[in-house]
Amino acid sequence: MGSAPTERRTPRRATSFLATISLTVGLLAIGIVPAQAVAPTITSFTPTSGSVGKSVTITGTDFVSVSAVKFSGVASSFNVTSPTSIKTSVPALASTGRVTVVASGGTGTSATNFTVTLGLKLSATTGPPTTSLSISGSALGANELVDLYFDTSDLVLVTTDAKGNFTGANLEVPSWATPGNHTITAAGRHSGLATQATFLVRTDWAQFRAGPKHRGRNPLENVLSPSNVGQIDLDWSYTAGDYVASSPAVANGVVYVGS
Repeated sequence: MGSAPTERRTPRRATSFLATISLTVGLLAIGIVPAQAVAPTITSFTPTSGSVGKSVTITGTDFVSVSAVKFSGVASSFNVTSPTSIKTSVPALASTGRVTVVASGGTGTSATNFTVTLGLKLSATTGPPTTSLSISGSALGANELVDLYFDTSDLVLVTTDAKGNFTGANLEVPSWATPGNHTITAAGRHSGLATQATFLVRTDWAQFRAGPKHRGRNPLENVLSPSNVGQIDLDWSYTAGDYVASSPAVANGVVYVGS
């Protein structure tokens, strides 16, 4: 009897490996190489001036890989909204100078300066009495003492840097601040420069009987007292669509009642 013919086979793994090598060599042979990162460019920004905290839109090209936005070298928070647009704001301690965007392909710099102007930025613009605020200011006098007022009460003293800026000044809204708009003012002692911002005092009653323990007491009340509570009068009324069996809540100047 004759013997059965023998057969040699290449393992599948080896075949797959050889095919990968051939494909790689083929791609290199026809000149396909990874794309190189491109440096971003800035064509414009709007507005062209503003104080600390001012919103700014930067327009340009190749913003996809942007990792930093800076005003005269000071980093700012930002949001890349498209390959050609970035939303940002003037950071604390920035001064007048060029705007730059940093990406993997390089750095883009504006052709013109962004002008930092006199102004204040509050960490919050509304809240109850005793709210703790962090305040930044821009474009005051260089290295001068600055008084921070709540209405007409001088509460905090800070010092600006060599560019006339300050940041991180802590001010507590007074317990006597009644609901409504109040003015916070920064006044330079040497330059005579002054700038203001508005803070809205609200005393919310956010749930049934005010709080989780349902005590029905507002510890921030600074309008009513035993001497004037008898003067309370009806200010407005509203006819609901059905009976009301709930306790009202007040939030941001709006009364909510379940009917």
